[in-house]
Amino acid sequence: MPYKSLILPFVVGDSDRKKPFTSDMELTTVAILAEAQRKKLGFLSDSSEKISFVSKVYYPLWAVPWEDRCLILDGLGFSSCNVKYAKLPDLKLFTENLKRNVVVREEFRNALEEHAETFKDFAATVDLSFNALVAHRNLLDTFLEYFKEGSFLDEEAEKSQVLIPSELDEKGVLEACERVINCWRQIKADGRGLQQALNILEDAMRLHEHGILCEVEQIREKYEEEISNLKPVVEKKVKKLMLKRDGEAKKIVKAVEKKLTAATRKKEKYKRKLQSLERNEVAIRKKIEVFKRKRNEVKVALWSYELRKRQREIGNVKREIKAVSNLIERIRKKGEEKIRKLEESFQEMVDMEEAKIKETTALCDSEIEAKQKELEELRSEADSIAKQIEGLIGRKKWYASTFKEEMAIPWNQDKTVLVYVPFYLVRYEKEAEARYNLHPPMVASGYKGILKKIRKIWSFSLESRIKLLVHPRSKELHKMFNSALIRKMRKDKVFEEKVNEICRSNNLLNSDSFRKALTNGINELKEEGWINLEESLTILERYGGA
Repeated sequence: MPYKSLILPFVVGDSDRKKPFTSDMELTTVAILAEAQRKKLGFLSDSSEKISFVSKVYYPLWAVPWEDRCLILDGLGFSSCNVKYAKLPDLKLFTENLKRNVVVREEFRNALEEHAETFKDFAATVDLSFNALVAHRNLLDTFLEYFKEGSFLDEEAEKSQVLIPSELDEKGVLEACERVINCWRQIKADGRGLQQALNILEDAMRLHEHGILCEVEQIREKYEEEISNLKPVVEKKVKKLMLKRDGEAKKIVKAVEKKLTAATRKKEKYKRKLQSLERNEVAIRKKIEVFKRKRNEVKVALWSYELRKRQREIGNVKREIKAVSNLIERIRKKGEEKIRKLEESFQEMVDMEEAKIKETTALCDSEIEAKQKELEELRSEADSIAKQIEGLIGRKKWYASTFKEEMAIPWNQDKTVLVYVPFYLVRYEKEAEARYNLHPPMVASGYKGILKKIRKIWSFSLESRIKLLVHPRSKELHKMFNSALIRKMRKDKVFEEKVNEICRSNNLLNSDSFRKALTNGINELKEEGWINLEESLTILERYGGA
């Protein structure tokens, strides 16, 4: 057998139920619900609508392995799943544009500017439809737990099960799954394509980065050589200027010193003369004092005249000394000013020579700064595009991950599994009219807590009690059966007849063991307190005449 078959139970007990829910109880609850839902004037009384068949059949689902998960497909092909696929920007145009313009930097930058908005978002979003794929999350979660309660069939056991014929054979199922998996592969391939485009961008950027850094190094080496050659020339000129300055400074100093020496000698001469006159003045004063004591007025008058004369000479000499002192100060200041101007003049010439090195260094720094700015601008443009691409890669990775998680269940199988999902189909007939009621897989509740409620509310009908006992295990599964099977039967008469034929051949009401199973089930339900004696007799009477 190319695939495995898994059969699922119709009823399982919930965590509060201690006793097993037997197959006889299962059949009996369905029989009670079928009878209760038959259109009639009163409960369990004759009506114009009769039950044509009650048949337990199986709905086909396919579980197809996909790595460590499984895709679930509706064997009758009623289900479908729509997904949105994000189309990529034109990667070929982008990568070819980069490769074509990678050599010339200006053209490369133009290419970056051209694609500044290319990866801001996906190019477009398209709707993809996967027929037969079951992708409702709650339904998939239901199946995952439900499948764990099933058991695999051998070939002999499989032959005895009544399966609604699958519209999809294993080949069709695998083809449908391949479309889903190919979509997932394409999403992953999109991510790889984006990564490749990012790699090409980064490689091109590294190439230009390396080129600019090499150019920076070449500029530095060029100017270092130029400065290295220029320094000795400048230093030689500066040294020559310093020697010339020192020579001229010596001449100035020598001339100043000569003038200062002459002026100083002259000053010293005047000082000596002043000292002589002052000594002479003192002598005259003494003579005047002597003649005053002698009262020789003629001599006093004579020497007084001489004293005034000496005093005038002393005043003249002092003025000469002051004049010479001022001359010395002027000579010194003038010499200092000449030295200062000389030094300033030569410093300007030194600065002009040293400026050649500074200008060359500044030119080097300017060219390097221009290259670094060019690199920063190029990096900024490339980084902007890279971040956009990385954003799309992240979204594609997320799509691929969530696509797999949303589309498949974590159920690891080594081969395809045909899953038999049980349900009961009841056909009601009234003259030429017919209608159907479907009972999906159920969960049997723990009865102690519920029976306490029932005993408090005596107005509970038998149908209400049974619905408290068993309830559909999944609203989504119930909805799937009703929307898929019942609606299809209403619209497709050929399909309806095919299902009717299967169910008539498997009509439990015609089974030899039906009466016994019904009796056993009624007794088990009565023992748990779900039905009373009168109701059990009525049910047996009703189906005994069925």
